[in-house]
Amino acid sequence: MAPLITELKRIYEIPSLYAQYNSIAEKTRRSAIQQAADAWGLQYGGMIPQGNQFGETTIRIPFFNLGTTSGTAETWNRTLSATGWQTLIDKTIIEDVYLAIWGYILPNASQKIAALYTEGGDKKLPVINFQGHLQAFEQPIILFDQGIIVAEEKNFRLDVLVTSTGSNIIQPLGSAFAKSKILIAKKPV
Repeated sequence: MAPLITELKRIYEIPSLYAQYNSIAEKTRRSAIQQAADAWGLQYGGMIPQGNQFGETTIRIPFFNLGTTSGTAETWNRTLSATGWQTLIDKTIIEDVYLAIWGYILPNASQKIAALYTEGGDKKLPVINFQGHLQAFEQPIILFDQGIIVAEEKNFRLDVLVTSTGSNIIQPLGSAFAKSKILIAKKPV
């Protein structure tokens, strides 16, 4: 089964696409929740964790140890400075965070990239070549056949094949699980 390339809005409009998306997302989320619970000895507490619980939030830039400074907005917009293969992220996930990633959102649908390669923890996904597919969609997404889970203090890498320089948004599609309520409620420092 090849990765699915479509639009997020189409997933909700077409029952068979929704079922596939939901299955991959839920399986990946459940697995990440179980791994985090086992590692931390805490229970899952959703978006507003209490006492002995960990929480869930969106995947945010500081979790990749990419850093932001006070007053600077977190943005997935990246400058593609040269053509050919380029590494966008090659960082260790911060302590107390697990990531469940089941794809990517490319909201500006630009034709600046033609393929991507992902490594997360001990999992390496094959190169996904989508040159020529993106122009069919306004806001394309790429959905993996199987999601990946990246544990705290494990490396995450994203390489893209750049065909045209400039600015582009490539955002991981998934959930983050954090041991600390501070990581959920505020920007990590």
